[in-house]
Amino acid sequence: MVRSILSLVVAAVTTVGGLWLAFAASGMRSRALATFQLEAAILPSALLILAALLLAVAALAAAIHWLGVLVVGVVQLVLGALALVPPIGGTSPLLTLTDLLRGASADVAFGGLAFGLTGAQLALGIFLVVAALATRARVRSRRSRSSRAVSAVLAVVGGVAILGSVALIWVQGDQLAQAFMRMFRYDAGLVAAVVAAALLAAVGGASLRWSPFGVLVAGAIVLIAGLILLFAWASLPAAVLGSTGSAYGLVLVLGASFVGSGVAAAIRRPAAASAV
Repeated sequence: MVRSILSLVVAAVTTVGGLWLAFAASGMRSRALATFQLEAAILPSALLILAALLLAVAALAAAIHWLGVLVVGVVQLVLGALALVPPIGGTSPLLTLTDLLRGASADVAFGGLAFGLTGAQLALGIFLVVAALATRARVRSRRSRSSRAVSAVLAVVGGVAILGSVALIWVQGDQLAQAFMRMFRYDAGLVAAVVAAALLAAVGGASLRWSPFGVLVAGAIVLIAGLILLFAWASLPAAVLGSTGSAYGLVLVLGASFVGSGVAAAIRRPAAASAV
């Protein structure tokens, strides 16, 4: 009981703090890059790293107990799904929430808008939900030696699924966000693509039931790519620098969360193993 409450407190506090900081910093960074003020983007880039660390800790809370990550994952999943609801009568749940956030900070509002529209929040939410349940099942399992080959295969599948999810968010999610934010155009085909990205993220989360290594490796790749996108301005083409995934630091946030979940699953080993 104590472990479950502790995990819920840790996951909730770090998720709220991490998302708020990520939204604010990404909005500031995007605004600086849009006006070619690269030096002004340094501070929000550093804040994005802090936000990513907080969200990694939120995912890592599954090492204490799976409940906390499950709860914050469900919340993110619901918010991510609402973000993709098509506008009716010129409004939508996402726009309503954005208006509320704009009262506190325009940067937070635009950062949250980008996070929702790209499908990143939906993918992260469903990943955390499935990862929490997979970690719970992993702790209660009794894995035999004969399952090692199967675990290795599933780890590879999970890692590839994570990379595919991020790629879809980077390409299709970026197109969806740009179309909506610039022209208020809703593309159902692009929405279907980001939903597919969320399902791939779920596959990655499910692979933690058998092995954390696929998610760890894929998450590390995504995390490193996110850091490069934050600071390698001189070598990045303008199209990459201005993409939603780069400008708003989404890749970094996703990578940190994947790594946190992978580490948590690695810590929470199966209860016992039996030879076959």
